[in-house]
Amino acid sequence: MWNKMLFKLLALLGFAGVASSCETVRVAPAEYGTPYAEYTVKGRVTDRNDRPLENVTVRVSSGQNGVEWWEEYADRTDASGVYLVEFGDFPAQTIVVNATDTGGVYEQQTQQVVLDADDFEGSDGWNRGHATVTVDMVLAEKDSGE
Repeated sequence: MWNKMLFKLLALLGFAGVASSCETVRVAPAEYGTPYAEYTVKGRVTDRNDRPLENVTVRVSSGQNGVEWWEEYADRTDASGVYLVEFGDFPAQTIVVNATDTGGVYEQQTQQVVLDADDFEGSDGWNRGHATVTVDMVLAEKDSGE
Protein backbone atom coordinates (compact mmCIF):
# COMPACT_ATOMS: atom_id res chain seq x y z
CA MET A 1 0.00 0.00 0.00
CA TRP A 2 2.77 2.46 0.86
CA ASN A 3 4.48 1.67 -2.45
CA LYS A 4 1.35 2.63 -4.39
CA MET A 5 0.95 5.89 -2.46
CA LEU A 6 4.63 6.71 -2.87
CA PHE A 7 4.44 5.96 -6.59
CA LYS A 8 1.39 8.20 -7.06
CA LEU A 9 3.00 11.02 -5.12
CA LEU A 10 6.25 10.78 -7.07
CA ALA A 11 4.36 10.53 -10.37
CA LEU A 12 2.46 13.72 -9.53
CA LEU A 13 5.76 15.45 -8.83
CA GLY A 14 7.24 14.30 -12.12
CA PHE A 15 9.43 11.52 -10.77
CA ALA A 16 7.85 8.73 -12.78
CA GLY A 17 11.25 7.13 -13.50
CA VAL A 18 12.12 6.88 -9.82
CA ALA A 19 8.71 5.57 -8.92
CA SER A 20 8.72 2.94 -11.68
CA SER A 21 10.70 0.58 -9.47
CA CYS A 22 7.72 0.57 -7.09
CA GLU A 23 5.12 -0.46 -9.64
CA THR A 24 4.65 -0.47 -13.41
CA VAL A 25 1.95 2.04 -14.35
CA ARG A 26 1.52 4.09 -17.52
CA VAL A 27 1.83 7.81 -16.79
CA ALA A 28 1.16 10.54 -19.33
CA PRO A 29 4.29 12.63 -20.03
CA ALA A 30 4.41 16.08 -18.46
CA GLU A 31 4.80 19.08 -20.78
CA TYR A 32 7.42 21.63 -19.90
CA GLY A 33 8.26 24.87 -21.62
CA THR A 34 9.42 28.43 -21.33
CA PRO A 35 7.06 31.37 -21.80
CA TYR A 36 7.69 33.03 -25.14
CA ALA A 37 6.51 36.10 -27.06
CA GLU A 38 7.24 37.57 -30.47
CA TYR A 39 7.79 41.28 -30.95
CA THR A 40 7.82 43.70 -33.86
CA VAL A 41 9.13 47.12 -32.91
CA LYS A 42 9.08 49.64 -35.73
CA GLY A 43 9.08 53.36 -36.25
CA ARG A 44 10.75 56.40 -37.72
CA VAL A 45 13.54 58.60 -36.35
CA THR A 46 13.60 62.27 -37.38
CA ASP A 47 15.11 65.55 -36.25
CA ARG A 48 13.00 68.43 -34.88
CA ASN A 49 12.32 69.64 -38.46
CA ASP A 50 10.82 66.23 -39.38
CA ARG A 51 13.83 65.32 -41.54
CA PRO A 52 14.58 61.58 -41.49
CA LEU A 53 17.81 60.53 -39.77
CA GLU A 54 19.81 57.77 -41.46
CA ASN A 55 22.15 55.29 -39.69
CA VAL A 56 20.72 55.86 -36.22
CA THR A 57 21.14 52.73 -34.10
CA VAL A 58 17.87 51.66 -32.49
CA ARG A 59 18.17 49.12 -29.67
CA VAL A 60 15.32 47.26 -27.98
CA SER A 61 15.73 45.67 -24.56
CA SER A 62 13.60 44.47 -21.67
CA GLY A 63 12.80 47.25 -19.26
CA GLN A 64 11.13 45.05 -16.70
CA ASN A 65 12.81 44.26 -13.42
CA GLY A 66 13.28 40.53 -13.08
CA VAL A 67 12.99 39.84 -16.83
CA GLU A 68 16.40 39.79 -18.49
CA TRP A 69 16.57 38.99 -22.17
CA TRP A 70 19.57 37.05 -23.39
CA GLU A 71 20.46 39.77 -25.83
CA GLU A 72 19.66 43.25 -26.99
CA TYR A 73 17.98 43.55 -30.39
CA ALA A 74 18.96 46.33 -32.80
CA ASP A 75 18.62 47.83 -36.26
CA ARG A 76 19.84 50.95 -38.07
CA THR A 77 17.52 53.43 -39.70
CA ASP A 78 17.43 53.62 -43.49
CA ALA A 79 17.48 56.78 -45.65
CA SER A 80 13.82 57.41 -44.72
CA GLY A 81 14.63 57.18 -41.00
CA VAL A 82 12.67 53.92 -40.73
CA TYR A 83 13.73 50.97 -38.55
CA LEU A 84 12.28 47.50 -37.93
CA VAL A 85 13.32 45.15 -35.12
CA GLU A 86 11.70 41.68 -35.05
CA PHE A 87 12.55 39.05 -32.46
CA GLY A 88 11.20 36.48 -30.03
CA ASP A 89 12.07 36.26 -26.35
CA PHE A 90 10.71 35.88 -22.83
CA PRO A 91 7.49 37.90 -22.39
CA ALA A 92 8.00 41.33 -20.87
CA GLN A 93 5.45 43.93 -19.88
CA THR A 94 7.88 46.77 -20.44
CA ILE A 95 10.36 47.28 -23.27
CA VAL A 96 12.90 50.04 -23.72
CA VAL A 97 13.64 51.56 -27.14
CA ASN A 98 16.87 53.55 -27.41
CA ALA A 99 17.97 55.62 -30.44
CA THR A 100 21.63 56.65 -30.73
CA ASP A 101 23.08 58.77 -33.52
CA THR A 102 26.33 57.09 -34.59
CA GLY A 103 27.56 60.39 -36.05
CA GLY A 104 27.36 62.13 -32.68
CA VAL A 105 25.33 65.10 -33.94
CA TYR A 106 22.09 64.26 -32.12
CA GLU A 107 21.23 63.51 -28.49
CA GLN A 108 20.40 59.94 -27.56
CA GLN A 109 16.73 59.30 -26.79
CA THR A 110 15.12 56.51 -24.80
CA GLN A 111 11.43 55.61 -24.63
CA GLN A 112 9.82 53.05 -22.38
CA VAL A 113 6.78 51.17 -23.68
CA VAL A 114 4.38 49.34 -21.37
CA LEU A 115 2.52 46.40 -22.91
CA ASP A 116 -0.63 44.79 -21.60
CA ALA A 117 -2.45 41.60 -22.58
CA ASP A 118 -4.43 43.45 -25.30
CA ASP A 119 -1.18 44.26 -27.14
CA PHE A 120 -0.50 40.55 -27.81
CA GLU A 121 -2.34 38.58 -30.51
CA GLY A 122 -2.48 34.81 -30.86
CA SER A 123 -1.73 33.79 -27.30
CA ASP A 124 -1.62 30.01 -26.89
CA GLY A 125 -0.36 28.38 -23.71
CA TRP A 126 3.30 29.18 -23.16
CA ASN A 127 3.30 31.39 -26.25
CA ARG A 128 2.15 34.83 -25.14
CA GLY A 129 1.56 35.79 -28.78
CA HIS A 130 2.81 38.58 -31.01
CA ALA A 131 2.99 42.28 -30.12
CA THR A 132 3.55 45.03 -32.68
CA VAL A 133 4.69 48.37 -31.31
CA THR A 134 5.31 51.61 -33.22
CA VAL A 135 7.77 54.01 -31.59
CA ASP A 136 8.59 57.20 -33.50
CA MET A 137 11.43 59.27 -32.09
CA VAL A 138 12.50 62.89 -32.60
CA LEU A 139 16.15 63.54 -31.80
CA ALA A 140 17.43 66.95 -30.76
CA GLU A 141 20.79 68.27 -31.92
CA LYS A 142 23.55 68.26 -29.31
CA ASP A 143 24.54 71.60 -27.86
CA SER A 144 27.62 72.77 -29.75
CA GLY A 145 29.00 74.43 -26.60
CA GLU A 146 29.18 77.91 -28.10
